Amino acid sequence: MRRLRVLVLLHEDLFPPDEIPSLEEWEFAEWKTEFDVRKSLIGAGHRVQLLGVGEDLRVIREAIEEFRPHIVFNLLEEFAGRATFDQHVVSYLEMLGIKYTGCNPRGLM
Repeated sequence: MRRLRVLVLLHEDLFPPDEIPSLEEWEFAEWKTEFDVRKSLIGAGHRVQLLGVGEDLRVIREAIEEFRPHIVFNLLEEFAGRATFDQHVVSYLEMLGIKYTGCNPRGLM
């Protein structure tokens, strides 16, 4: 399988640590999904960059320009504090011609 550069978009407050501090914290951590996704992608041989996103689309554009991902793994469930704005992030990725995981913008409405 081809080694991919994968940019993982996640909420800036859910940035996982590199290592699990303890089993009890791991089982209930808010960032469990983010940790598992990174670990699985790296385990499959891909190069992974996590990007915490808050209220600014520019960080996404800058990461795309610098990292040049083959695909974006979208873990965002909101943008700028609004759940209904996640569709705009996906629309932005489409406008940039970037492949991504998950629903298209219409599916997120």
